[in-house]
This record gives sequence, structure tokens and C-alpha cells, in this order.
Amino acid sequence: MKHYKGKFNAYQRTYVITLQDERNSYAWARFVLENRLGELKRVSKGTNTKYLTLELLNRIRVPVPPAKLQEQYGEHVARVDRLRAGHVKAISKLDALFTSFQYGAFLGEL
Repeated sequence: MKHYKGKFNAYQRTYVITLQDERNSYAWARFVLENRLGELKRVSKGTNTKYLTLELLNRIRVPVPPAKLQEQYGEHVARVDRLRAGHVKAISKLDALFTSFQYGAFLGEL
């Protein structure tokens, strides 16, 4: 599941899901759908290649908390995403430093 803003190409067996009310949060909708992934996999059709139909997707009911709670949830998700990005960057730097350290150790420069 991906979130896009603007135009993009939708291919065969791709569903574009939009919010019925723009006051609702994409972060909340994504959370609900990701947590229903097991259910979606169970009800999917097909033998070798599983797929969903519009009928199956229309059966899914999404609980809609008040807009304020959805907004707070979205803000929390954004904070966690920023922290995660910072940690990934820091880990990348640590990996580069460790690689440099190993290289020096193997050359006997330590």
C-alpha cells in the first residue's frame, strides 16, 4: 500500500482508495488497512496469484474516530517517521565508520 499525492499511473488490478471526507487522516486509514491485511489476504481470490475485488474491498468497514484524534495520530506517525529517518542516517554513518575502522585494522594501522 502506497500513499501518493498528485497524478500517477494505476495499472490493472490496482485500486485507488480515497478518503470520503478530507478531514479524515490518511495516516489513520493506512493504519486500519495495514492492520486488516491478514483479513484481506484470507478473503482474496485466485489460486496462484491472489487478488482482491472491488466487492471485497467495499465490505471492509473502517472505524472513524473524531478528526482531532486522527490528526493527533497523524502527528505521532510523522514524529516517529522523522525519528526513524534520523536513526537510519546515524546507523549508515556508524556502518561507514566501522568499515573504515576494520580496513585500518586489517592493514595493521591501529
